[in-house]
Order: sequence, then structure tokens, then C-alpha cells
Amino acid sequence: HSFFKQFHASITKIGYRTLRLGFIM
Repeated sequence: HSFFKQFHASITKIGYRTLRLGFIM
């Protein structure tokens, strides 16, 4: 469960960064 939580957090962080980059572009 902890691994899944960490994995989800990492995906969210990357997704947020990508979304922001796309928004700026």
C-alpha cells in the first residue's frame, strides 16, 4: 500500500509538472 501511495504521488507530481509546462507552452 505504501509503495502504491508513493507511486501515485510521483505520478501526480510528474503529471502536474507536465500539465503546467503544457499550459505555459
